[in-house]
Amino acid sequence: MMALRAQKGTPLPPNVFPVSDLHEAYQWCLEFENAVDDITLADLPRRLREARVLGYMLREALNVRGRKNVAKDILACPDDSALSRLADFYINNLFLAFRTSKAFSSSLFHFSSIPPFENKSEIRGWLLEESARGRPLTKAKALYRQDFRCALTGRYDQESVDTIPCIWAEFLSSANHPPCSARVAHILPQYTNVKTPGYSEYAHNIRLGSILKSEDLAALRNVDKLDNVIVLEENKCTLFNELKLWFEEVIGPDGRIIPNQYRMGAANQFTQLMDVQPIVTFTTPDAVNFPLPNPQYLKIHAACARIAFFSGVGKHINDIFTGVERQLVSGSDSSSTKSTSEGSNPVNRWSTSTSSSSGK
Repeated sequence: MMALRAQKGTPLPPNVFPVSDLHEAYQWCLEFENAVDDITLADLPRRLREARVLGYMLREALNVRGRKNVAKDILACPDDSALSRLADFYINNLFLAFRTSKAFSSSLFHFSSIPPFENKSEIRGWLLEESARGRPLTKAKALYRQDFRCALTGRYDQESVDTIPCIWAEFLSSANHPPCSARVAHILPQYTNVKTPGYSEYAHNIRLGSILKSEDLAALRNVDKLDNVIVLEENKCTLFNELKLWFEEVIGPDGRIIPNQYRMGAANQFTQLMDVQPIVTFTTPDAVNFPLPNPQYLKIHAACARIAFFSGVGKHINDIFTGVERQLVSGSDSSSTKSTSEGSNPVNRWSTSTSSSSGK
């Protein structure tokens, strides 16, 4: 029940920022969250969602610059209406865009296309040779890096078991569970590093790319590069793409981050993590040619997932996608008119008010 309540949003915690612009901005979020006397019951979920997404963005920002950027935007709002527009802008151009991009990014890599080799050394040689020729082998290389298993459950990839003799032999000798249908999950989606035509500079600055270092951003021009992908079994891939599953850094006894080791976070830990290992450790047989998932990308994904979960934005976006799916199934748009005004097409709705927010 706690997980279900949290999906609808968790009240902002008390203000712990020292006296500064960050403290003032977060206080505005708290006041915005509590100023609901004149809000109708129908509009209450939206008001709470808007206040909480701004507050949790301040709390979850990865660095001081990110927090200051959000605080500056909040403090530039002259009234509650401006705060609502700013929150909608973040929701539509960050979280909804993140989710929408992820919905289409993994479908391109259903098959690994690895020939039926008798040992892994032959697989490695073939991957390096074909990569040198420019052949895209994202899933195949990720599978090799992950020992042909899902990173979370350890279950073997079904296609690899069925088509590669040496993986079939390994599966027979060591597997305790049936194989799975594995998919490629992009940690950060395509839109992260692209300035979309028509977006203002203000719009681009709040996108995920603005919190990456310039060299990381340049490297992410190709989102299919190996350190931006993880192979997960199908249902876990869906949860990861929907920001319902994320990787959290593990802190050792000495207070330092343990490299490439993660504890999983989830929107519903009981149902979504039942078959997941308590600690996930990424390893690779060749760090140069088969690099591990980028810790910074995983950190950004985790921050976005936590904000979406605690603010209630994740539930809101799920409702949008569910409404779209129902409309597609029914083949009717008659029922969509009412939901559009409430937010089923928020990107278009925001485009009418971007100028007022970006000009602050």
